[in-house]
Amino acid sequence: MSSEQSRHGEVVGTVQSRILVGTMGLVAAQALTSAAGYFYWLAAAHAYGAREIGLSASVTSLSIVISLVCGQAFVASALVRLPRCANQRGVILGGSALGGSAAAVLGMVAVTVIPVVIPPLALVRHAVVAIAVVVICTSQTVGAFCDGAAIATGQVKVLVWRNGVFGVGKLALTGLLIVVGERNGPDVLLGAWAVTSALTSGAALWWLARATRGSRWELHVLRGGLGPQTVASVAGSVPPQLLPALVVAQVGTTMGGYFSLTWLLGGLCFSISPAVCQAMLPTDRKRLGSATRFAVRLIALSLLVPVLLFVFFARPVLDVFGAGYGRYGAGLLLVLGLSALPDAATNIAVARWRIEERLRLAALMNGVIAAVALGLATTVFAAGRSGLVGIGYAWLCGELVGCGLWMLIARSRSPARGRVGFGGLFGRAP
Repeated sequence: MSSEQSRHGEVVGTVQSRILVGTMGLVAAQALTSAAGYFYWLAAAHAYGAREIGLSASVTSLSIVISLVCGQAFVASALVRLPRCANQRGVILGGSALGGSAAAVLGMVAVTVIPVVIPPLALVRHAVVAIAVVVICTSQTVGAFCDGAAIATGQVKVLVWRNGVFGVGKLALTGLLIVVGERNGPDVLLGAWAVTSALTSGAALWWLARATRGSRWELHVLRGGLGPQTVASVAGSVPPQLLPALVVAQVGTTMGGYFSLTWLLGGLCFSISPAVCQAMLPTDRKRLGSATRFAVRLIALSLLVPVLLFVFFARPVLDVFGAGYGRYGAGLLLVLGLSALPDAATNIAVARWRIEERLRLAALMNGVIAAVALGLATTVFAAGRSGLVGIGYAWLCGELVGCGLWMLIARSRSPARGRVGFGGLFGRAP
């Protein structure tokens, strides 16, 4: 083997190792939060009624929507550009401050607007819930940015312990409040979420500021392509969080409770490919082909068990929460399991375009998927017309349309025209 081949093998191995470490960190963090979240909602389902679960989950989802709108574009930009930045500390502090401030302002606006737009969620006017919404919006924005910065700077342990402590702390505080007899479900669930999110996000920011180099605040690293980056990030991450509130508006809080827990379980499938793709983003463009092929294999292996579980054992999985959850959510969970496959394909395409700084294509892809999924969920497949499974069909259709769009783009950029064709997705084209 020549020295050049040896060096190439070492570089490819390094790229794969970086993706694997980042993915393992993200998956470990999601596993911890998902496991804790499972018992969190299980305890809530046995302590409070489906109506209170629906209210709490919907408000939480809307709060996370705000945090995604304010910070997700910064997260994607940081993952791509932060590894090559000299003033990493300045970018982390500046991005966290800007995103967190915007989320706090929008959170306060949401407390006023939500009861008007969605009357069943009038509880956000209550003092505890209103404060919790603002705190969740702010701390989730800062925490998500810190997670991305942790991957980009090689501090994956920060990502793992932040999410682990957040999940376990939220569960423990909720359990304590239930045991002492606090009967107001939304106050307990949202309050516990807000307190633990604020503490863990603040601790992660402090740790990263100490562990990275640089001094003054800096934002110009994150500004390039911020418009399409924001569209791509918001369109890709916001719709899943909007759907619980949409279902509440269509069929009420009780059915919204059944939908919310089913959707959270289905999210286990949807969390795998985004984790791998997020870990891809710090990859050098020259190594994008090998990184993509490795990511495809990793996603395929990781999706096998949860997809099979949800497709063949949807009802038993949901019956753990209560008979109503299996009765109304089994069909939805099955469709969500199947949706994970086209979702993975579109996530890989978007990750590649982000690394190549072809941000308008990333924005177009996620924008089309979001428009189709939300459009169908409010019309043809509305929950009031097709049941909860209709929302799953809307989501599946959005992902399939996204795959079709990617194929059209790949065809239009075929090797015959001197550009990247279908093979380019897996790195076979130059």
